[in-house]
Amino acid sequence: MKELKEQTRSKRHIVKKSRKQFRASKAKVKSLKKAYKSLQKQGKSLTPEGAKKLTSLKKELDKAKLEKRVAKKVFEVAQEANGGSRKKKFYRATKQALERSASQQASSAAHQDDTLSDLARAKYRYQDIQIQGKRIKTIGKYSGKIGHVVVRSSYSLGNRFYNKAKGRGFTRTPREFSWEGRLSRRIQDYKKRLAASKTGKAAKKARKVYRVGSKPIRSIIKNPFSLKAYLISFGLLLFLAILGIGSSGITRQDEFDMNDTWLYLSKLDREKSNDKVDYWTKIDDPLLYLNYKYDDISDKLRIDGNKYFSQNNRGKLYLDTLWKNLNGDKDNLKTMEDLYTKNDLYKLSEDELEEYKELLEIARDSGKYMLLQELDNPFYTDDQPESQTPLQIIERFGYKTKTEIFNGSVLQASGGQTLLAVLDGKVEVNGNDLEISDENSKFLYKNVDTIRYKTGDHVKSGDIIGKVASEGNQTVYYQKLEPDRSNKKDKDGNVEKSWTYVNVGFYFQRVEYTQATSVVSSIETSGEKGKRARAFADAIKKNIPEATNEGIATVLGGFDIESSITFKRYETDYLTNNQFDKVAKEPTAENLVGNWGAFQAMYPTLPLNERGYLVNGLHYIGIGIGQFTGPRALALWNFAKAVNGDIWSAEVQTKFLLEEDDPTRRAAFRRIVTSTGSVEALSEDFLNAWLGVPGNKLLERQSAARQWLNFLKNKGSGSTGISSQQVPAEYKDKLPYGLPTDQAILEGQGYSGNAYELGNCTWYVYNRFAQIGIGIYPYLGNANQWVDSGQVQGYEISTTPKPGSAVVFMNGVAGASPIYGHVAFCEYVNSDGSFLISEMNFGGLYVTTWRTLTPQSGIYFVTPK
Repeated sequence: MKELKEQTRSKRHIVKKSRKQFRASKAKVKSLKKAYKSLQKQGKSLTPEGAKKLTSLKKELDKAKLEKRVAKKVFEVAQEANGGSRKKKFYRATKQALERSASQQASSAAHQDDTLSDLARAKYRYQDIQIQGKRIKTIGKYSGKIGHVVVRSSYSLGNRFYNKAKGRGFTRTPREFSWEGRLSRRIQDYKKRLAASKTGKAAKKARKVYRVGSKPIRSIIKNPFSLKAYLISFGLLLFLAILGIGSSGITRQDEFDMNDTWLYLSKLDREKSNDKVDYWTKIDDPLLYLNYKYDDISDKLRIDGNKYFSQNNRGKLYLDTLWKNLNGDKDNLKTMEDLYTKNDLYKLSEDELEEYKELLEIARDSGKYMLLQELDNPFYTDDQPESQTPLQIIERFGYKTKTEIFNGSVLQASGGQTLLAVLDGKVEVNGNDLEISDENSKFLYKNVDTIRYKTGDHVKSGDIIGKVASEGNQTVYYQKLEPDRSNKKDKDGNVEKSWTYVNVGFYFQRVEYTQATSVVSSIETSGEKGKRARAFADAIKKNIPEATNEGIATVLGGFDIESSITFKRYETDYLTNNQFDKVAKEPTAENLVGNWGAFQAMYPTLPLNERGYLVNGLHYIGIGIGQFTGPRALALWNFAKAVNGDIWSAEVQTKFLLEEDDPTRRAAFRRIVTSTGSVEALSEDFLNAWLGVPGNKLLERQSAARQWLNFLKNKGSGSTGISSQQVPAEYKDKLPYGLPTDQAILEGQGYSGNAYELGNCTWYVYNRFAQIGIGIYPYLGNANQWVDSGQVQGYEISTTPKPGSAVVFMNGVAGASPIYGHVAFCEYVNSDGSFLISEMNFGGLYVTTWRTLTPQSGIYFVTPK
């Protein structure tokens, strides 16, 4: 009894002490917050010393908030161990009184029945033991043994009766099918996955999950007869699934099902993309939400676990609907947060929302797929600070066309960068490719420079295996041994397994995908922007006489997306009230807003690649026409100071990019502006080699480049092709059908019966034929379908140009859309076989252009009879 009193006193002391610490931490946060806000209100009048103090206060406040959260948790745990808060104790006492009364009435009725009386007596026996157990709690092991025996026998009787009532006979549910059996398997699976994880933080989070998860288990053991025990058992399974027990981080699907869902969503991106929008959904976001709600969704949809989620008809429909709700309106794209906070179909309750946000916060620190993190960083060891920044995946795993899957991933890296082994295993070298494998996985590095190992060697994770090839970026492939989902057995009775390519992004601690959805729109090529573009083009021509229209248009397209071809721009200028003088003094996040965290906060849905900004402890933000960032921003700033020039001037920035930028970028710039290839290919080259953000808004840049090419070819007039002045001079008097009429080309007009998309190439060609008195079928489909559809209509199909025919370009030919192709109108044919076309939407909606081409593979001439 004395020991019991000591225990009680000890618990009360812990509660009192933890409450005191929690209150002190709250007061500290309140005090620091008040000081921080007071200093923050000074705004622009803040002195340099004040700015430093503000930064220091922010760090102290963040630390204090963390201490407060920890103190609160400690207090809650201590309070719970002591029986809960006063309010909770009162509620529990009231609830127990009501339950006792109801239980007594139910038991009285049960005693009237012979069968039920056995269960009732067993329950009373158990309750009596439970009471006695509380009284002699300090004896511990003795009451534990008694309780174990009685609970087991009592539960057995209760379970038998339950099964009899359900028509299953008076038998006990086999352990492997009972809730405790399922829970045991889940925990065992969790232990295996945790052992495979290489993330220390994941282990800490897992221990936290166990501590929290043990509470409902104790509730179940205390009274296995109650309905509450069964409800808690089910809830515990759901809880463990949510927090990653037996899975990975937030995830509930197994890694292969999740991989297939990723593939399916990437396929939808490619199928739904067109020449107006290029979809690259942030698949992590819907995938994490799906897994958070997986049990609810799979139960509601009756998902067959022997198939992938996307291979269930209802699962496929769910993913289709989810994708449409995210991307259905290209002019108003939604985030997953928009859906689960506003859309009734996906909306989370207040409790769910709070919990989900906490889980996402953990994911930001420890990775989204916490217990799948079995691969180490391929470029940096754990003791290097760079290892803490996310890996940049510039070309993701998944569908790259409607039918073609890219089974690898491309990681952003510099040429010559050290490559490290990501796992322990056996080496196989094939040419310049190196693969590391163990019994369950294979990791392949493509095109490795200076390979240090030979086939048959063994490596440890973190060993240097070679270098990234000189052209930069590292392509990798990852395969895992997947058990057959339907448990198909081989001749030895073992479940068959096969090698499956998986998304490597699941298995690194933190990654970011640079490919983003691009929405194409017509750009303004007249006015002030047109003047800036013309001045820049003239400057390039002056310094590089061999520069081509295609090359300059490519650069203009890239700069248009970056800065609207404006020299006086810096990253977040609109959000920070255009503080150009301040940024000119030092173009860093620290100078502009105080610290990197405040700068990142201005991009709430876009994680920035901090490593690309960081130089000597400072973060140099994007500045100028090309949004020079990091080391290049520092170099431009230093150059402007060295020549005593204005960093925002066209003269300084143009001279810098031609003469003072790093040698690799200068060479890439010169190569691209002197090229004569298609602006589509050149835009991708410029994006990769000069801008350094592969895949980022590529379609937008290509569209902008096409429109600037039209601008340059028309001498900067920005014309729509209405007057004869836009026709090449040598053809002015040779057009057999005259010029297109306003009705054929102007927005809001058009000829009757035209069913094609307004302002598109097909819409124009229909109008052009109608203008010359020839009717064509209004439902021939997309441009690349006109050859087949034309044959059905009985039209003449040829590869020889003919005036008055539709010129059909197959996908990607001569600048045509890689998805829909292109169609134009053949105006004139020269004696050498070349031909003049008029066309629309090659440079933008309702934009009419003229080109002279020669016959080539992929171009057909369709003539109505």
